[in-house]
Amino acid sequence: MICQAGRIQKGFFFPPRCTRLMASIASDGKTLEPEPAEQATIVHVKALRSDGLSIRRIVATLAQNGVVGRTGKPLDIPQVHRIVAKA
Repeated sequence: MICQAGRIQKGFFFPPRCTRLMASIASDGKTLEPEPAEQATIVHVKALRSDGLSIRRIVATLAQNGVVGRTGKPLDIPQVHRIVAKA
């Protein structure tokens, strides 16, 4: 997990932001390994798209199945669109 410290800008406080990496460090400490849960979601999205489902229908299906993103919230349309575009 990578965290950015909280900061004050123009009188407003922005809390710390943390993001989880899409990959984890391998046992050798040098190489990255893909995150299995995220890779499974990508494969699932690609399969749904190849079956002819729209982006909105894919988002609804993932939410119904309880699939969430790195933040713990259900995936939304832009996230799924990026997955499909990289396919």
